Amino acid sequence: ALWHERVSAPMLAWLWFSMSLLMVWLIPLGSRDYVTYLRDFADFNELGFAEAVRQDPLYASAVWLFGHLGGSADVFYLLLASLGLGVKLTALSRLSSASALALLLYVCSYFFLHDFTQLRAGLAIGLWMHALAELRYSRGRYLLLTTLASLIHLQAALGFGLFAVLMLTRYRAGVWLLCAGALAIFAAAATSVFDQLGHAVLAAIPDPRVEVYLELAAQQVWVRPNPYSFLSLLALVTALTGLSPHLSPVSLPDAEPVPKRADSHAVFVALLLGVCALSLLASVSVAAFRVSEHFFALLPVGLWLVASREGASPWLRYGLWLLAALLAYIFLFYSPYLIDPFVDALDE
Repeated sequence: ALWHERVSAPMLAWLWFSMSLLMVWLIPLGSRDYVTYLRDFADFNELGFAEAVRQDPLYASAVWLFGHLGGSADVFYLLLASLGLGVKLTALSRLSSASALALLLYVCSYFFLHDFTQLRAGLAIGLWMHALAELRYSRGRYLLLTTLASLIHLQAALGFGLFAVLMLTRYRAGVWLLCAGALAIFAAAATSVFDQLGHAVLAAIPDPRVEVYLELAAQQVWVRPNPYSFLSLLALVTALTGLSPHLSPVSLPDAEPVPKRADSHAVFVALLLGVCALSLLASVSVAAFRVSEHFFALLPVGLWLVASREGASPWLRYGLWLLAALLAYIFLFYSPYLIDPFVDALDE
């Protein structure tokens, strides 16, 4: 990133290869979810094929077939981690016009650690990011890739909700409504006004994992999310800055769409949804974290888009270098989950 503003295909391949080696070495040693993945692999392969694929069918089919062909769980998940990393890196490159700085922000931050632990969700989010890149060309391809990602992890179905919001924000009035609503939700986040609403919405989702989330919430296993965390504030400021050109008066009437690049616009809208999720789903902390992390994965791209748009101060680019160093310190050194991953406590 110091020597090249843009990442070429060979450079991207080298980055993927070197980081894959790092992940293959470290995941069995430090990923707090790795033991759970190995146990799930054994459980899936004890079931019949029809029973195994009822949930997340594409992922479950791959696990079942790999196991019945004699493959080991360790090999499968390390290959899955490497595949997810490659999909995510290429998606980030597409969304940021191959920016080395956007990739640096990803590598130095929480988002890489998310892929380090949540292997399956990381792959699904990467595919959904590719769907966002296709929005410039075809809404049908966006929906198709989002469906494919949802077959790997149901979390990717959040992309359909984003699509509905994007239809609303095709017009300037819709952008105003979204930003005003997000700010109101953010302002009320310190209260418990949304607790019953969030709980009711989640309870209506027919998924066994959501039932586990609700049970964990009842037992207060997870602490309530902080809606005013550094990450949330950064996402809010980035989203509002990115959407600000569409809030100012334009020559077009409200009844006509405002010209915008579909994939870039979607990045900023998604970041706002991530901020809102921490408030709306705060009563079920695990769900709030899952939904917000899905949309916040786009933060490296959003930051780069704001810093590199026409008329932006060059100091914004320099600020991203400082931010990358800060994120590296927070998530690679300071973070208590790395110093003490609580593996024993979670197993108990």
